[in-house]
Amino acid sequence: CGAVLVGNYRAIEFECCNMGGSGKFRIVAAEDYPDRVLPLDELDYVVIPPYTIKPEVFSLGPEDKVTLTVIFSPRKMAAVHEREFVLLCDNLQTRTFRVVGLATEIKVDLIQAGVRKVEPGEKLDDPMLFPPTIPGGGSIDSIRIMNSTATPLKFEWRLYVPPPSLPNTEGLPGALPQKKISYGAPRLQANDSVKPFFVSLEKGELPALKHTDFEIHFKPLEVKNYTRLLRLFVDCQDHVMNEGGQIDCDTLVTELSLGGLGAVSDLELTPPLVDFTGTILPGPEYTRTVELTNTTDVAANFEFL
Repeated sequence: CGAVLVGNYRAIEFECCNMGGSGKFRIVAAEDYPDRVLPLDELDYVVIPPYTIKPEVFSLGPEDKVTLTVIFSPRKMAAVHEREFVLLCDNLQTRTFRVVGLATEIKVDLIQAGVRKVEPGEKLDDPMLFPPTIPGGGSIDSIRIMNSTATPLKFEWRLYVPPPSLPNTEGLPGALPQKKISYGAPRLQANDSVKPFFVSLEKGELPALKHTDFEIHFKPLEVKNYTRLLRLFVDCQDHVMNEGGQIDCDTLVTELSLGGLGAVSDLELTPPLVDFTGTILPGPEYTRTVELTNTTDVAANFEFL
């Protein structure tokens, strides 16, 4: 049955073909055979925790087929959930089958932010800082996410605006007593707004037991400091085999603070006036040399118009 998140389920169907004569068949748990030879209820399924198999009773003629459904719904972690059931025919012939499934829990970690290695479960106190960037330009850095879950997970990145903070003036001469001000939780930035930070892939699927690299882009809109909180959510529902379910990434697995500065650019052109005085004849090409200097330590894009 593969790997399934604890508290979730997965349904797998397989076909059973009768290669003998006509008969009536029933399914019982291996530990109930031979004591239980008749169904104890009329629910048309048998429960062998954490598995449910249906139908419990069916009749087949020669070469007839029936579709059996095995539902795996683990409720607790275990290395492997392995159970056996017996297919019993009314002529007293039996066949034993084994079902195997792996219960898994969500485990997603940030393991690298830029050049910094991060231990799984470690919380970064300092933001991921981007170099000063001139508005209209851009900077890129990367992070690495490890999905240690044994099943793929749908994911979505969301960008939040952190609440404002006041400088700590406690202990400074003439400072008033520090007031405790509550600004509430970070505010989700609307999708239709212009974002100074964005992730190269905002939605998708994290492969099982593998890492995924993401690029984070910083494109300041104006000269100012920018801070944002980047959060990664996953969908705790199983969409590997159960298609048609609504994808709702509502489980927070990791977050990262981002910081960047929209910097001022200062370019100098020497000489400021290009002089083409003197005799200018039609036809020849006349050139003058100018020097463009970036007087700041911030890279600047330029274009002559």
